[in-house]
Amino acid sequence: MSRRWTYALSVLLLFIVLVLGVPLFPEFMATRAVGWLNFGMLLFLALQILGPLLAFIYLKQREADH
Repeated sequence: MSRRWTYALSVLLLFIVLVLGVPLFPEFMATRAVGWLNFGMLLFLALQILGPLLAFIYLKQREADH
């Protein structure tokens, strides 16, 4: 599997876990993880950071190949 698909599927998986995890597991998602952040917040933060970061990495690698 190419890196492009790996990156896309990992971001899609995070999104699906966030969308389905909140209504299916509200107690778990509301559990504190680090300081005042709970698991739902951490998952949302990972989704907001990981998506653009992986896109940037992919574009930089693609630029280096050409």
